[in-house]
Amino acid sequence: MKTLRVDPPPRRINTLANKITFARILVALVANFCIWKYLYGSGEFGYLVATIVLFVTAAGTDSLDGYVARKRNEESALGKILDPVADRVLICVLFFVNWQWTLVIVGIEALSAVCAWMVMKLRGHTITKTSKVTSFLQFVAIGLILFGTYQFPAFVDFLFQVVLILSLVRMGSYLMYPLSQKTKRLVLLVFFKIIFPS
Repeated sequence: MKTLRVDPPPRRINTLANKITFARILVALVANFCIWKYLYGSGEFGYLVATIVLFVTAAGTDSLDGYVARKRNEESALGKILDPVADRVLICVLFFVNWQWTLVIVGIEALSAVCAWMVMKLRGHTITKTSKVTSFLQFVAIGLILFGTYQFPAFVDFLFQVVLILSLVRMGSYLMYPLSQKTKRLVLLVFFKIIFPS
């Protein structure tokens, strides 16, 4: 009996969605360079402006690659890996503002990435409502931190704490994925009681 040969699915690498993600990573790396030049190099104000513009560009297109992938049927395993990588590279602009805070945040983000990988194995993707909201709020807080390095340095530490809490919330959303809604609400209540004891 003649057996049918089933060709493996094509490896989707050179897609528009992946190109957008690669571009976001490149923009994030240039933003890292610009904030370094501003804080530890020439100190020219233009570097800070460039950092903020690049950061807003990369953060503002956070959902674009995913939208394009779904719209053009270009979803791929590589894209699911690269998208969170782009977000983490973007977060690394904070390293040059306060490396101690950033190391803690990046450590949590690394654990969060492992949790996201487990969720992807369970449901096929890592996007949750909580992850979308926390990513957006993080980008807003980081943008304010970058602006605060010039105008409002007193608020920078507070904003770092906000970014840290949001990282914990996102990681928690991945860890709580298998739990029931009732258990999730209970865990969130305990978490916020610990963070805000008053």
